[in-house]
Amino acid sequence: MNVSKKIVRQTLAVATVFILCAMVSFAQQSRATLRGVIKDELGATIVGATVILTDANGVAKTATTNGEGAYVFTGIVPGKYFLSATATGFAVPMKAKST
Repeated sequence: MNVSKKIVRQTLAVATVFILCAMVSFAQQSRATLRGVIKDELGATIVGATVILTDANGVAKTATTNGEGAYVFTGIVPGKYFLSATATGFAVPMKAKST
């Protein structure tokens, strides 16, 4: 009987170690939050602007600015991104041409 209790305790101890390792590994995955405010050239905030965050693979997330012109993107993994914003009544900037 003592041998089986010892095996059960050892099994639980090993399982606990594996679970803790998995939790630590999961906790170390980097995620970020990107916050910003969209303003016009005079410094006034732009309410209802569409903000698009596109990663290097072309996957896009969209947010809309709130009453203070603020937007938030959560759960962002490290990498390179392109951020753009559009709003009704504002011109779309021309893209620079490479020579």
